[in-house]
Amino acid sequence: TKGTEEATDSNLKMSKNFVAKLFEDLGGENWTDPALKNIEQNRQKNSILDQKNCIVKIELIDNNLTGFLGKYFGDMKSLKTINLMYNNLFGPIPLEIGFLPNLEELKLNSNKLSDNIPSEIGQLKGLNELVLAENQLTGKIPFEIGQLENLRSLKLNNNLLSGDIPSSIGRLKNLSLLHLKSNHLSGNIPNELGKLENLCWLFLNYNLLKGFIPSELGLLKNLNALHIDNNEITGIIPTELGKLKNLKSLRLNNNQLKGLIPPELGNLENLTELYLKNNQLTGNIPPELAGLQNLTLLYLNNNQLKGPVPQNFCNLHKLKLLDLSENKLTGKFPPEVVSLPMLKDLRLENNKFSDDVPHHSFFNFEILRRSKKG
Repeated sequence: TKGTEEATDSNLKMSKNFVAKLFEDLGGENWTDPALKNIEQNRQKNSILDQKNCIVKIELIDNNLTGFLGKYFGDMKSLKTINLMYNNLFGPIPLEIGFLPNLEELKLNSNKLSDNIPSEIGQLKGLNELVLAENQLTGKIPFEIGQLENLRSLKLNNNLLSGDIPSSIGRLKNLSLLHLKSNHLSGNIPNELGKLENLCWLFLNYNLLKGFIPSELGLLKNLNALHIDNNEITGIIPTELGKLKNLKSLRLNNNQLKGLIPPELGNLENLTELYLKNNQLTGNIPPELAGLQNLTLLYLNNNQLKGPVPQNFCNLHKLKLLDLSENKLTGKFPPEVVSLPMLKDLRLENNKFSDDVPHHSFFNFEILRRSKKG
């Protein structure tokens, strides 16, 4: 009909104006690929326009974009995807982006964006992916992010964000990836994160987090990776972490953890790497850790562990690196461990072993540091 044609023409004009504005504001003459400028010619190639000539996707990855994001982004209500990662964008994220009711993906990572994350982003109820990593964003993570009920991936890592991790993130039932590494986040880890039943990857490392590791994290049955290393966490390692049967990577190193290594960690049959180094852990090394048949990396160094190395560590046939240095271990080091077929790096210095490491298997190692008698 005539009315439909007029609307379509009007949409096309608006779309062209939007792209022209982008081209002008973001250094279009220097873009690596200027194809977006000709949106009609490239509509199928890049799925830029829908049937009504409305823009649904802006995808300009690593395209030498330079400049500020304008408020006019909020005018393109049809947008489903904004992907401008790996460019040279700076200044704040316009709050008007929060007025895009159809937005499903917002990827602005690896730019130079600054200022706060606008709380208006919490209005994007259809958002699946929010990726703002590797910028210079400051301030707190907005509590309103907990309203993004369809969110599957939240990546805010490598920014300058501060304050607490909002407990509202525990409402994001569909979240599979939570990546907050390398910020200035402080306060406690919220117990509410234990409600994220679909979470597969949890990265909270390299922050200023304090308090205890919540036992509720043991409810995350789908978790593959749990990285809380390089914080200021105190207390003990919760025994509940032994319930994470799908866990492959556990990094709790470089904190202030005390107490015993829970024998329950030996139940993590899929674990390939265990980092507990640089804490204040005490007691014996639990022999149950020998049940970790897929383990390749085991870091227990720089703690206050005592007693003998369990004889059954000779069953860790996939182990490539074993670091027990800087502890108070005693007794005879099991010679069978030295002979493990995959072991390439054995570090034992500054313990109190009664005998030196056997000589006959030294040729297996790229690096071997002997223990010093205490």
